[in-house]
Amino acid sequence: AWLDEHERGDGRGASPQRRDAAARLRALGQRLLKPGRCLIMGDLWPRSILVSARDTLVIIDWEFAHFGHPAQDVGHLCAHLWLAWCREPSERWPAQIEAFVTSYREHAPELARDDALWSTASEHFGAEILARTVGAFADPTFTDEMIARAVEVASSAITEPDGGFSSSNFPDHFFVP
Repeated sequence: AWLDEHERGDGRGASPQRRDAAARLRALGQRLLKPGRCLIMGDLWPRSILVSARDTLVIIDWEFAHFGHPAQDVGHLCAHLWLAWCREPSERWPAQIEAFVTSYREHAPELARDDALWSTASEHFGAEILARTVGAFADPTFTDEMIARAVEVASSAITEPDGGFSSSNFPDHFFVP
């Protein structure tokens, strides 16, 4: 509903930025439906990551794995970590995003230099935040204030993707309550 309303320009809080975000989300969906470039988890979020007794990370719940676009996993996990920060503001969440993005860049150097991947990750980050706040998977525990902030951050990540993941590990302004 959010996407349709803002694409038409008549959604709550409609603005040129949100209309642009809606159009970019449609385009993102079309891009992500095309054949990908590697195996991705497809639903990477904190509860899919376990730490073993030997401090090894183990990823579980691979039912959505497919040959897709790595930006989906990057944007998805970062969105869920950001949403966790919204629920429980602490330095823990930005630090985890920073560690994940830094590690990803270090261990996948060919992807680290792919500006399109990081722009798409930023767009997917925004899309996932919208899905979890005003979309089909909205969390009923979010307050109106939290939702307004989430929509603002999501719209920024979608419409200004070069200011998201590609210019730095993660923009500090996303963590201003």
